[in-house]
Amino acid sequence: MKQMSNLYNEQILIGKILNIERKSRNIRLQDLTTSGKTIQYISEIENGNKKIYEPTISKLFSLIGIDFNYNQTTLDEVYVLFEEMIHVYLNQDLKKRKEYMVKLTNNSAWEFSYAYPLIQLTKFMATVLDEIDFFYDDINAKCEELFTIFNNHEKSIYLLMKAIYEFYHLGKFESAKDNLKKSIQYSPEAAITGFTYNQLGNLITLDYHLSMALEYQKKGIEILKKYGYYRRSIQLELMVGNILAELRRFDEMKQQYLKTYDFAITYNNDDIKRKSLYNLAYYSMYGRRYEDAITYANQVIKMNYYLTECYYILAWVYMEMGDNVNFEKYYHYLEKTNKHDDYIIDHYEKCLKAKLNNKDKTYYKTLVDLYKKLNKKGYAFDQVMALEYIIEYCDQHELINEGYMYQKELLKILQKNH
Repeated sequence: MKQMSNLYNEQILIGKILNIERKSRNIRLQDLTTSGKTIQYISEIENGNKKIYEPTISKLFSLIGIDFNYNQTTLDEVYVLFEEMIHVYLNQDLKKRKEYMVKLTNNSAWEFSYAYPLIQLTKFMATVLDEIDFFYDDINAKCEELFTIFNNHEKSIYLLMKAIYEFYHLGKFESAKDNLKKSIQYSPEAAITGFTYNQLGNLITLDYHLSMALEYQKKGIEILKKYGYYRRSIQLELMVGNILAELRRFDEMKQQYLKTYDFAITYNNDDIKRKSLYNLAYYSMYGRRYEDAITYANQVIKMNYYLTECYYILAWVYMEMGDNVNFEKYYHYLEKTNKHDDYIIDHYEKCLKAKLNNKDKTYYKTLVDLYKKLNKKGYAFDQVMALEYIIEYCDQHELINEGYMYQKELLKILQKNH
């Protein structure tokens, strides 16, 4: 293989692709520990700090729903093209740039191998030239030119989706959504458009436009099933359950998760099987359907997965129910198993500890601190959940001004759904 710069060697590139693809599917690092690797090990792979081995990488990619075909010959070609393109970009030779884009996108190493390097290359050039604004403009221009270059081929739509996802990471939500809609218009019934609807639904969910997101996910499922992508559609079925929960349509949510669970059994998808039951337990806790939360959390515990999360659910449910014996039992289980890799659970563990020790002010301050962190990161549903607990506390302790302030914050988020 041609020797590449440290910035673009195989180890770093594959790690970056794994990170991007995992996050685009809303999959946590912990969800990949079923590969037999620890969170720290997987994180080091994503950061390019761990030597990669084909069986491990194949397993990790399969867990996020991507078939990994490690073809070293074609991969070598990608790297050679990639290295050559760096010089083309730095020399700002636009004609050659388009030639290399065509070459790279015609390479068949992976279904996604051509997309991420192109976007990263633009970012690299912007960094070298100290023109980050150029990066925004160039990605936007790329969205416009891709269809012309590839004559609306499905590969161009896939690459466009990668560029759009980069918009999202830059906080350019409207640009991301506008370009996703445009890609759907170019090829409304193609198989790849099913995944486009999924991406659009994910973006809009994070921005808390839930009813619209629900329609996009359902349309994505319809198209994927039309082309026989039943296994890939299961992930979207799970997302539909999540959105129904956030819409507080809890009866439909339960039916959807149980349907997804049955699909997962049919198609032998253990990961979705566990997630269906875990999500059902988690959102049942949020909807104060405590018996369901207890039932499904215990089923997941029997599978020996999501132990920390399930102990948190059970501790919180029993605290709300006033069952102090079980509350203390599951709080101590949570305390023993929490590895502190999820700051949300860490904060809720502190809340539970404060309740256990009758420190109401600490409980309140911890919730407010969690809300402020979530607000910076833009996680709308988690913000709503934290705000509802804060408002409930304010009502109970007659904190009128604080309660009014947080009610307004909650209303601002919820209004986006209408």
